[in-house]
Amino acid sequence: MATIDADNRREIARLPARP
Repeated sequence: MATIDADNRREIARLPARP
C-alpha cells in the first residue's frame, strides 16, 4: 500500500542514516 510505504519512508528518514 502506498500509505504504508510513505509512512515507512518517513520513519526511516527520521532515524539517522546508517552506513
